[in-house]
Amino acid sequence: MAIGFSSIIGNWWIGFVFLFELYSTNFRQKLLTLLGSVCAILFMNQLSVPHLFNKITIQAEPTFMQTFYFILIMGICSGWIMRMYKSYYFRLKIFFKTRSIYLKISLTALLILALWQPTMWPYQSLGLNYIQTAFVDSKLFSDVAIKLVVTLFSVSLGFWGGEFIPLIYSGVYFGNALAHALGFDIMLGVALAAYLFVAGATRLKWTGYFLTISLLGFSWLFWSYFLISLSVSFSGEKSIYQMNES
Repeated sequence: MAIGFSSIIGNWWIGFVFLFELYSTNFRQKLLTLLGSVCAILFMNQLSVPHLFNKITIQAEPTFMQTFYFILIMGICSGWIMRMYKSYYFRLKIFFKTRSIYLKISLTALLILALWQPTMWPYQSLGLNYIQTAFVDSKLFSDVAIKLVVTLFSVSLGFWGGEFIPLIYSGVYFGNALAHALGFDIMLGVALAAYLFVAGATRLKWTGYFLTISLLGFSWLFWSYFLISLSVSFSGEKSIYQMNES
């Protein structure tokens, strides 16, 4: 899992942070994860498979107070959204565990039918083709809500995949919409929010922090920590991985 995580991100050491924060492992396992991550990234590079993001160069220079208020609002709002997301996540998981297979099949068919409509194509599957558009196109808060609802039902009904990429999708769209609403730099808003929902949903604070630093650079050490800490604090005590492990 950690090796795949690193290969998608394109960062060989982030798998180590992820493994250290999520699991109790020995030195040998951590070393094998590092080696596996390096090999996976080199393999993807050899095949010319692009990674999720490259490091972003931010041209805008917002003032201290502009950055403070934007990050304060973003951190609290994203944490609250993830608190709501996890609440319904746990409820739906338990609900569908105790319901008949016929209900699951019926709801799955309805969800597939809904996603088959042209207006719903951007919310299908992992949404990889649409994540990059958040850096240039205007997005709406409704895009965030729809993707989160689709992800909730898809995961609860047992669709193949997971939450990681869909939460990044929702995060970058949230950053775009919030930056538009508050008159903040769009690219910076998207970059700051890229891993925010992942951190809030999983409570992997340090993984989210280092992922954000790898995207924005070391000049954002303080603000990234402030943002991730806020989001994780307001997201509640539970992690979605608690349900996955049970």
